[in-house]
Amino acid sequence: MTDRGLVGLGNAGETFVDFGRGRHYEDLNPAGFDAQERVKKLSRRPSNPELLDLYGLYKQATDGDVTGSRPGMLDPKGRAKFDAWSSRKGMAGAEAKARYVALVGELAKKLG
Repeated sequence: MTDRGLVGLGNAGETFVDFGRGRHYEDLNPAGFDAQERVKKLSRRPSNPELLDLYGLYKQATDGDVTGSRPGMLDPKGRAKFDAWSSRKGMAGAEAKARYVALVGELAKKLG
């Protein structure tokens, strides 16, 4: 299993495809709104903080509260992703989904 979910934190040229489990956003949204595809089609790459927000919301929506331990200091990308997900602890999946979709909408307006 690979973890390709967070784009760009040290890996220029990656694409925002999935979060390691082969899930796509349409699995989250019964209305079929494909917010994840909208992110991939943005004309400019979101900032690292925006990408972390997307990651944390997606993980909370799909997997619930964070599990495992925080990665060590030698894994700053893993720590940032863990912290982004952990910051949503206790948030309901439906709320995380709604916030994810709203954030994608904001990014689409801002970044094209």
